[in-house]
Amino acid sequence: MSRNINSAPKKVFIPYFMGGLGHINQAESIAHCLHQKAPDLEIRLSDPAEDLQERSLNALYSELWKTFLKNPVAANFVFNFDKVFPQVGSFINFQGLKPAIPKAMGFLSGYRPDLIMSCHWGCTHLFDLARKALGIEVPLFYVYGELAGSYKLINCGADIYFTETEEAYQGLLEIGIRPEQVEIINLIVHPRFYSLGVSKEEARLRMGLAKDLYTLVVSLGGEGIGFSLEFVAEFLNGVKNAQMVILTGLNKELFEALSREIKNERITVHGYLEVEKMVLVKVAADIMAGKCGTLTICEAIKKGIPYIVTRIGAPNERANMEYLISKGFGWYEPKPALFARLINELIADPTLYNDALKRLSEVPRTNGAEDIASYIVSRIGQYSARESVRI
Repeated sequence: MSRNINSAPKKVFIPYFMGGLGHINQAESIAHCLHQKAPDLEIRLSDPAEDLQERSLNALYSELWKTFLKNPVAANFVFNFDKVFPQVGSFINFQGLKPAIPKAMGFLSGYRPDLIMSCHWGCTHLFDLARKALGIEVPLFYVYGELAGSYKLINCGADIYFTETEEAYQGLLEIGIRPEQVEIINLIVHPRFYSLGVSKEEARLRMGLAKDLYTLVVSLGGEGIGFSLEFVAEFLNGVKNAQMVILTGLNKELFEALSREIKNERITVHGYLEVEKMVLVKVAADIMAGKCGTLTICEAIKKGIPYIVTRIGAPNERANMEYLISKGFGWYEPKPALFARLINELIADPTLYNDALKRLSEVPRTNGAEDIASYIVSRIGQYSARESVRI
């Protein structure tokens, strides 16, 4: 069947999987910027694992990912095995996707998007297979969520790949993606990181923090991993005139455990925070620390906050850590005692800290989500020259 493209708003479909908070954050950020640039667009966000009611997708892209984050030894084995035998990973990925392909085909046939903007490589594989099975030509874009490196499964069938750094661009070329398929954009953060104009002092006041203490914000990522009470103990024993804010993400058990164990006015523990409060916490920070997922690293870089990596989550995050250090934006210190010593050194002699601040100040403020939105608006407009889009 066909439909006249002038009879209804154009539709942009933005799928993601809930493997942490990074993918949904990208989806919401792109959707926000799209709405600002083209209010008439119909924008639909979706987690296919939930909306297609397909358990295999949740098992492969959410639960397995959580297992990797909690078991780095197993994760390293799988990632290293995939480097040597990438065809095995591709086979496993296809087997996980196969039950969902008919449902994805049904969705595309019914919803009929004008463009798909995928925020997860697994979603890209799924809807590429679905569109090919249907024989339709709906454009499929994908935003790659690491700051450097790549792995074979990222070659996922997209027409256009958005990537946030030159290092990641080179990684995409190494796995066979053509240069003309790749668009380098700025780092992506939620638009509220720009629109909420508050000072550091006001942010601390609104979050119940002491305004005159050096403030360390520890982010444990969406799943809340990579930090122990030993870090807290070393901080309390070794670092004076400073306070620590710990963000446990979606990990309710960790939030409750830390809240029970830590009884010190210099330590504040938060579970999942809405975007505005998350922005306030990070505006309040002098320095950040924790795991090195792309979302957290991009937020720190864009807000000009030096970052100490204390743990690498899944193996693909190692490239993020190396990118951070190579650019002079932060440090890597996984040992609690040395972590506390580093903070003391940065406070006592701010030379290294100020150097990181200078490098961070040179990062462009433009939001990568705006770059993607502008590209989509210009691309989706090409359909205006056609009488219909055939589905």
